[in-house]
Amino acid sequence: MSDEVGYVPLPDEAYTIAQQHLSDRKVGTVFNGEPQTGLAIEELLKREAAF
Repeated sequence: MSDEVGYVPLPDEAYTIAQQHLSDRKVGTVFNGEPQTGLAIEELLKREAAF
């Protein structure tokens, strides 16, 4: 659907991690309450996988 509206889709790994977090009922973020900018998607996925 992201292609249809002109967005760039996330890598498949992002959807897999998000589905696993949903199934495990995990809440929260990987940012520890601090705003962070300039993260590459690979770094964000690495943090999400370890969350």
